[in-house]
Amino acid sequence: MLPQAHEIAELDNGFLDNLFDNNFKYKESELSQVDLARMIVTGGYPEVLSRQPHRRKAWFKSYIDSILKRDITEVYNVTKPKEVARLLHALAINTSELLNKSSLGRVTGTTAKTTDKYIATLEYTYLIKLIPAWHSNETKRLLTSEKIQFIDTGLLCSLRNITEAKLLEDRTVLGSVLETFIASELMKLVSQSAIDYEMHHYRSRDGLEVDLILTSECGVSVGVEVKAGMTLSQKWFKPLQTLIDQGVLSHGVVVYSGTKLLKVTGKIHLIPVSELLGLS
Repeated sequence: MLPQAHEIAELDNGFLDNLFDNNFKYKESELSQVDLARMIVTGGYPEVLSRQPHRRKAWFKSYIDSILKRDITEVYNVTKPKEVARLLHALAINTSELLNKSSLGRVTGTTAKTTDKYIATLEYTYLIKLIPAWHSNETKRLLTSEKIQFIDTGLLCSLRNITEAKLLEDRTVLGSVLETFIASELMKLVSQSAIDYEMHHYRSRDGLEVDLILTSECGVSVGVEVKAGMTLSQKWFKPLQTLIDQGVLSHGVVVYSGTKLLKVTGKIHLIPVSELLGLS
């Protein structure tokens, strides 16, 4: 079961409807950078929402230990939990990156078959989610590797010792973690929706990349790019526009850590994180 969303944000907030209708009201976000960083490092588990940082970290450690030492050994017949722990930490470092099983196997010292088993176990226990690559029978130049995402950014930040201060001072760290945060929140919205959606990522051998693609049961695909910056750059919109022009996407949004919601073109919006969370 997915961790619950933050108490201050509603799961059924109409975002998916607005996203697929390409219909957003122009407004300015009041979500501060400090509040965003706090939401990311807290995550969505109800048990940690009211805890101080040191107690929150202790809870995450206990939670991970209970899964590694009890759940995966008793339920999934894993006999070497320390190897799984090493893999989990390696995955945390590579969140929002493409899955490289060979590299992970070298870190854990496990065979490809064992690495596959461990990754599947971490998915079964709702710690990670592998996002499949978007594909087309007509396209041969797409990378097919899955993308690593964590279900909860609080747990992710605990594994990597990422604090609010670290996110505020290092935009590079914020970038990958923010993408995971957005992916996680979208997973929650999708899980609560009466409509079936599929989530993919897109990356070509030529370097064209879109962080997330949501496809409705009607076959409409919408792109979601995530940017840690607060000030827009025209470069942000080029990947979405390329896939729109190619007919891969109907339209798309760039989610960023700034405050203004803007219509960039008829088919691309720039939206603050708060819009996705239903806080605008």
